[in-house]
Amino acid sequence: MADKSHERECLDKVIKCKNTSGNYAKQIHSILKLNKDNITENERPDFIVKLEDGAIGIEHCQVDVLFKTKKHSAHSLMREQESRGLRKINDYKQHPDKLDEEIENGQSMEFALGMVEERFDARKEFNYSAFIDNFKDVCYNHNDKCVVYKERIIQNYSQCLLMCLIEIPYPNTLTYLITDKNNHKKEQALKGMPITEDIIHIIQNMDCFDVVIMCLYCYDDPNNSSKSYVLYFDPKAMPECIKQQNIRLYKQFDYPHKENIKLSYIKTEEGFDISASVSNSKE
Repeated sequence: MADKSHERECLDKVIKCKNTSGNYAKQIHSILKLNKDNITENERPDFIVKLEDGAIGIEHCQVDVLFKTKKHSAHSLMREQESRGLRKINDYKQHPDKLDEEIENGQSMEFALGMVEERFDARKEFNYSAFIDNFKDVCYNHNDKCVVYKERIIQNYSQCLLMCLIEIPYPNTLTYLITDKNNHKKEQALKGMPITEDIIHIIQNMDCFDVVIMCLYCYDDPNNSSKSYVLYFDPKAMPECIKQQNIRLYKQFDYPHKENIKLSYIKTEEGFDISASVSNSKE
């Protein structure tokens, strides 16, 4: 079985979330919270929640706001950087002298600044249509496999409820460039990533799942509860779920101020002085 630590971390965020609103959302959240000790890792779906009269299957998927496109497919920038960072840490653990050497010659700082610049570049290249296309591909791919998920659960349990947990890590930003239903654009401060009509339409079409859960959080500050929120949907009753959770819908969104940002440093006796140069993205 594949390592489920990342998926489990997302599920734990959902269970620990304290700002659930609406009767439907509270009902689903309560079921998961009350049965958190009965959750076991699985394959297709990722988790099984044992109940007295059946089981819940939970399949996890991740939709990235920022991603790299390789060979016509999206690759998570967040996961790629996490993997690269872990490899670097393990390398330093195995070769402690190398850490001191790379701090001294600046290679460790260049590595860290390079990863920060990658995030700035990915945000600069953000394209809403590409984001929605990827969102659709990921979610519909899992929806098409629902029959397999349910068949595996029913082999061991008489009744089953099937949930899809969509993890959406988004970059930190103070404002978004919002397009409303009248095609008016304005820069607006929001607590988290905007929910658009396209996202709702995709979830509504995931009707092979009984429940769709969206877990959204700022990946630059993942433990900040004020920037994390969880939404619950019944694909067959979307208007009521939207109403109960008081979800405001937008037509689309973008990131304002897409400048080129280059970071540099000067080594000092106290450590490093970091500076940033900013230029227009069209330059």
